[in-house]
Amino acid sequence: ELRKVPALICVIDEYISFISDAGEDESSEDIGTAISLLLQRGRHAKIHLVLAAQNPKSRFMKADTSNITTRMAFRCDSHYTSTTILGKKGAESLPGKGAMLFKSNEYPDPVQLQGSYISDNDILHIVSQIKMSCRDTGNKFQIANMDEQDSNPQIPVDIASVHSSSKQREEKVFADIIMWSLKRDNISANQVQDCF
Repeated sequence: ELRKVPALICVIDEYISFISDAGEDESSEDIGTAISLLLQRGRHAKIHLVLAAQNPKSRFMKADTSNITTRMAFRCDSHYTSTTILGKKGAESLPGKGAMLFKSNEYPDPVQLQGSYISDNDILHIVSQIKMSCRDTGNKFQIANMDEQDSNPQIPVDIASVHSSSKQREEKVFADIIMWSLKRDNISANQVQDCF
């Protein structure tokens, strides 16, 4: 019967702020209890919670986090934060730029993985694309109706040329990486970073 139930994924970004914004101790305790119950029973009903926090501290979590089966940490400012997230030190030594430690039932000891890294230039490009495809209605951006939108939005020349040249560079590096990897039995993100 559960095969017919859709999987629901609930993402709470800035979890600590979310809890502290509740204000009163009773409200934050109620939210903590509800989240604890979802963590405890939700998987059986295909409800998955993603709790994201910049700087998690155990005393601010307000929920029983022992039922979080999968955890990942990017570079942390201290080993205390790494221990809060993973139960072990290590995330404070990561190099950054998408490097992460991942822990799950399958990997009880954290393994290092390379996540995607979005640079400041990428963010600027994405934001400029969003601004061009949206219209401002009192400091709130809305996606314009398809009939209102120009089918070919004009990209400013400087952004277009930068994007075009960086895309060509990326495609060449990607092709070089593919050719390099064909000659090897195994590869890792660290080897690729060292060689390219």
